Amino acid sequence: MESWWRDLGDLSLTPEVRSEAVRGIEDELTGRSLDEMTRARDDVLTQLLAMSPPRRRSPERVPKHRNRVKSPCGPIQTRISEALANRITDDRTIDPMRELRDVLAVTGHSPGDAGGTIHFEGRDPIISSPWPLATMAGVSLMAKAVAMADLWRVRTGEAQDLSVDLRQVLHRLCPFYDKKWELLNGYAPGAPSDPANPFMPSHMYQTRDGRWVQLLNIYPRIKTAALAFFGTNDDPRAVGEAVRRWDGP
Repeated sequence: MESWWRDLGDLSLTPEVRSEAVRGIEDELTGRSLDEMTRARDDVLTQLLAMSPPRRRSPERVPKHRNRVKSPCGPIQTRISEALANRITDDRTIDPMRELRDVLAVTGHSPGDAGGTIHFEGRDPIISSPWPLATMAGVSLMAKAVAMADLWRVRTGEAQDLSVDLRQVLHRLCPFYDKKWELLNGYAPGAPSDPANPFMPSHMYQTRDGRWVQLLNIYPRIKTAALAFFGTNDDPRAVGEAVRRWDGP
C-alpha cells in the first residue's frame, strides 16, 4: 500500500498512524452491525451515483474524426430499479449487440469500427439473476476489442472478426458460476504462502438457512479480523461451524 503513495513524497504508515486508523474504524463501527454498515454504504453509493454527472474526456483528447454523442444509457439508479422490477425471463429481453452499440456510442465508436463481423454466442439469462451478468461482462470485453481492432485497422488497413461466448464469459466475474473451478495447469486456485487459509476461493460455506457463501478474506489483516468476528480458529471445519450459525445474505 505504501508504494501507492510514492508520488506524494516521503509518506509511510508509522505505528502511530496505523493505531489511529484502526481506532477510527472501531469508533465508526461502535453500536452498528456489519449488515447495518453494508446497507448504509450501499445507500450512500446509490445516492452518489444518482447525483454524479457522467465523466467526459476533455475535448482536446477526442480524436478529430470522432463526433461525440450523448450517451443513450439512462441514469444508473433508474436502470438498476428497472432491472430489479423487470427480471429477465427469456433470452429475447437483452440484445448484446444493442447494448454494445450504446456503450460504443459514448466514445463516438460503432461496431463497424472493427471492420469485420461481431458475434455474441449465447444470450442472457445464463444464470438466474435480475442482472444480465453475461452481457455486462461480454459487452465490456467486446467494446475494448472493437477499440483495439479499430486502431489496428487504422494502422494496417486490416479488419478483424470478433466473437465472445457469453456462456463462458461469466468466468470473468465468478470463476465457479457453473459450480466447478477453472484450473490453471491442472491446479485449483491457491495461495502457496498460506495454503491453509480458510478464506481462499476454493472454500465454500453453508449458512444456517441452507445457502452457500464464499468469504474472500484472503489477506492477513482481514483474515485476522474475520476470524475474530466469527470467534474461531483458521481450520476450515471450525469456520464452517461458525458460518452455520448465520443466515445467508
